[in-house]
Amino acid sequence: MLPGRATLLLQAAGVLLLAVSQNMAAFPPPAVAAPAMRIGLGTGEDRLVVLEAAGGLRLVDPATGNAPWKDRFQGPTRVVLLGAGEVRTVYRVQVGTFTSEEVADTLAARLGRQFNEQIDVHHDSQRRLYRVRVGTLDERTAAAALASRLVAMGYDDAWVASETVGYRDDGRLRVVDRDYLERTLELRRLVAFPAGDGLVKVNQRHYRGVIEIFIDDGGRLRVVNVVNLEDYLQGVVPDEMGPGVFPELEALMAQSVAARTYAVRNRGQYVDHGFDICDSPRCQVYGGADSEHPMSDQAVADTRGMVVTSRGELANTLFTSTCGGHTEDVENVFPEESEPYLRGVVCTPERDERSQVVSYLDGRDDLAYLRRAPELARGIARLVVQGVVGTAFITSEGMDETLAAERWQDWLQRLAPFLGRQPLPRKDPAGGVRRGRMARDLVELMGWQERLERLFQMADAAVVLGLAPEDPLPRKVREAGGPHLALLTRDSLIPFTMAVGPAVWNDEIGAVEALTVLARFAERYADEPVTELRVATTAGGKLESEEGESLELADKLFLFGATERGPVPVGRLALTRHEPVLVHRNSAGRVDYLEATRPFRSLSDDRFSTRHNWETRILREDLSKTLGRGLNFGDLQDLEVVRRGVSGRVAEMKVFGSKGTATLRGFDIRVALGLMDTLFTVDRQRDPDGKVRAFIFAGKGWGHGVGLCQVGAFGMAVRGLNHQEILHHYYTAVDLVLLAEHPELLAPEAEP
Repeated sequence: MLPGRATLLLQAAGVLLLAVSQNMAAFPPPAVAAPAMRIGLGTGEDRLVVLEAAGGLRLVDPATGNAPWKDRFQGPTRVVLLGAGEVRTVYRVQVGTFTSEEVADTLAARLGRQFNEQIDVHHDSQRRLYRVRVGTLDERTAAAALASRLVAMGYDDAWVASETVGYRDDGRLRVVDRDYLERTLELRRLVAFPAGDGLVKVNQRHYRGVIEIFIDDGGRLRVVNVVNLEDYLQGVVPDEMGPGVFPELEALMAQSVAARTYAVRNRGQYVDHGFDICDSPRCQVYGGADSEHPMSDQAVADTRGMVVTSRGELANTLFTSTCGGHTEDVENVFPEESEPYLRGVVCTPERDERSQVVSYLDGRDDLAYLRRAPELARGIARLVVQGVVGTAFITSEGMDETLAAERWQDWLQRLAPFLGRQPLPRKDPAGGVRRGRMARDLVELMGWQERLERLFQMADAAVVLGLAPEDPLPRKVREAGGPHLALLTRDSLIPFTMAVGPAVWNDEIGAVEALTVLARFAERYADEPVTELRVATTAGGKLESEEGESLELADKLFLFGATERGPVPVGRLALTRHEPVLVHRNSAGRVDYLEATRPFRSLSDDRFSTRHNWETRILREDLSKTLGRGLNFGDLQDLEVVRRGVSGRVAEMKVFGSKGTATLRGFDIRVALGLMDTLFTVDRQRDPDGKVRAFIFAGKGWGHGVGLCQVGAFGMAVRGLNHQEILHHYYTAVDLVLLAEHPELLAPEAEP
């Protein structure tokens, strides 16, 4: 009997499928130049990754190089995790941290005899430590109770730690193309790379090298960038120390060496998860090719292969953002560590070098207007240097004058070009200037008649002027310029105090009032009359800029210092090197106006950081809840600094509560309190009964304060030090060597 048509078709399809499977296209992934790094991207909590490459994307089986579906994917391609296990949070009580696995195992065995709980020795591969933890509990309250029992038995360092636990499952990968056609693969691992030139885009960021996607033993979707070490650093250095903010090559070179050393020393620390190190601040921030910058690329290239060693081994090149003027001995921040090269050092120039950092300028002393209109002093000074207002009107005598109409018209004539307007025709110069007329003239100068008619209601004008809104605006008020006055007052161009009150539109204005209003207009609408430059030094009546300019200073120089509330006029101004200032040049090319844009912070090399000084206030009840998540002491009553390190950082702190006390040490203090650094003091606000209402923490620095200070490195480079000097300053008695000459320093990479 001949087979039916359907049978023939099925047999033909079977032959075709067999042929496809036996002749599957092979595309071996491109080789990554050694030494290669495996960088874990993301947290492993996502179940979807979106991939793309400009010339098309290849997805292949890394074991065979075969493409399990298409030879090439165009457009966004999604890889989705199917199945796999659930993830939950458990709580354990950490009893101790040790550098020796043997010591940790001994403690774990003793705890096992004392408690009917699960005892684990957790290996922290990032810091190469062994943490002994007791219990596996679903509720934090139960873990806190267990911590209290441990403290009562003499384990004073017991505290509650949370962990994310995954359950292994036979997950699978599904690929979805740009047309939303999909295929579920039997593979647990794929390699992605460009079909042509270009880079792979992973979740909107481009990466060099190749991308691996796989399901790890915990059932998580992992995305790993396999990339050459030097290419990896091109995506690290600008994210750790942005060249746009810190444009000093030598500082970026020092950061490159520190980052390279860290990467090689910690290569393989996440081997259990299938990669070397992560891409977050927990390791080093890595943004891939999109983060690259020409200056940091040069810094990486100019230090190619250079690493820091101590006694023939790679150093643990810890680095911190801002050290607050002094770094710290490592054991005062991380008590379980002790490295001879991680010693606290001063981050401030030596006494004989400080003159390179700070210089002084003396300015004019006729600054009486500071007492009359301090919030607008800058605007008034700019009116003077632009020739709108004569210097006589910044003295107390000039500002007290009643403003003559002729003088007012002169000012408007000179101001118009700076506002981009045509001067008004002159009017009757007799008499003074009333407020309504002032407002009417300004509306006419700005060409805002239509704005007044179309966008402003008379009822609103009445409210602004303090009149009854249900009544029509009186004719005499309208004719005197009341609506014009109300419009400019509503838009904060005329101070509210100059518009509200009986018949204020008829009051004559003085010079100080007119200057106040014109300064507001100039601040908001005039083209910026100043340019920015960075100070190198000042001497001999000249200002030397880092841009290479040498500027003569005028005899009568307006100086403005920076405060948190804005610029204020001063007679003498301290300028630190590299600080940005705004300057105005007069017709002779001399600087007659100089404004500092940032308040003075310190002479320290890390003074450029916005976190050099900080202050935060925390209510006692809020801090009690925060600390109570990991410590069991009852209701928080007070805090006591027990010990400080060489930099002044808090190395040990005692927490007093209604049910007992707890002790925090090192970096745990910063984490527990939620502060920027441990270099702080504690002030207290109390209720009438003496109970603490709130804690005020005033501090310096940002980070852990150990090793290289990134902003400090920039400050040292500004002073002219090179990357070798910077590294030897922050890492005590170390050597700088090349990996090419010491291949034994390369630790094995993580197994795929």
